[in-house]
Amino acid sequence: MRKFTRSALCLALAGLISTTVQAGSYTLGAVTSAGFSATVLPDSTEVGKATNIYLFAVYNGVVFMRSTAASNWRLYTGGAYPIAATLSSAAASNTVSVVDFDISSLIGLDVYLGYGASDADVLKPGHLFKIYTVSTGACDTATVPAGISVTQSGNNISVSTGGKCIALPTSTQQVCGVPAQLSATGISVLSSTTVSSFSLTGISVNLPGVPNPFDTVARALGSSKTCTRNAPADYGKYSISLDVCYDITAQLSSSLGSASAFITVTPPITEKLKGTVTTTTVADCFTTGADVVLDVFTKEGFVKQTDGSYKKVAP
Repeated sequence: MRKFTRSALCLALAGLISTTVQAGSYTLGAVTSAGFSATVLPDSTEVGKATNIYLFAVYNGVVFMRSTAASNWRLYTGGAYPIAATLSSAAASNTVSVVDFDISSLIGLDVYLGYGASDADVLKPGHLFKIYTVSTGACDTATVPAGISVTQSGNNISVSTGGKCIALPTSTQQVCGVPAQLSATGISVLSSTTVSSFSLTGISVNLPGVPNPFDTVARALGSSKTCTRNAPADYGKYSISLDVCYDITAQLSSSLGSASAFITVTPPITEKLKGTVTTTTVADCFTTGADVVLDVFTKEGFVKQTDGSYKKVAP
């Protein structure tokens, strides 16, 4: 049997071998702290034939492979590929489960799945797939607005503007954006912001006993609901705390036109708030009343309209 070198495998894992005709496919199942599962869908010409399942893990540029022995991952340095499982007769759909491999703490780790009757088959087009990448945590920093810092310690996340007041994030920005997913998880999670401490500066009403009407508007700007479609399986386990200050002068500009002698405006108008973000798994994002709905697999974004419907704004 021809043995492929480690460099050939690295080229395949890097995606330099493209998928063409007579190629299989896969679907990703659950990914939890206990492990993961994936379903291999071989090419129709391979159904009914003996085949092997190969599992690869790439971490910091190093390749590991799993053998048939439970929990047995080893550094791959060359030679024949260790076989994770053997199918005497491949079905049209074959589920592979790894229930003793907690990858949640291995940030940046890539998991690959390959199949074939031999090592040579694994390197054929459409026989090797990257099925999962461990994200940088619960928050995708690429979506975080400028001026906001996000720190994470275990399951606790802190979001802060560092005592400075920044422009209010737009409807498509997230202070703790959910990492993009490689496949549809079918999981929808509603994130609700609850304000525990609030102060509004820059605008006041000069009538004793009359509440500031702009206070309610500002609170509404600070409290929001975002629903995420195809969210990661473990997204609901995080606790997010907020300590931010926003400049909302632009958002209240239309209301300032009615300012009278009883209202004092001294821009900038800012709101400082502290609060928490709670997450709840829901059946359908579009029935939650969320202000924004984001799909981290399809990259689609929707904003709620005044009539309760949703308008697609991205892509």
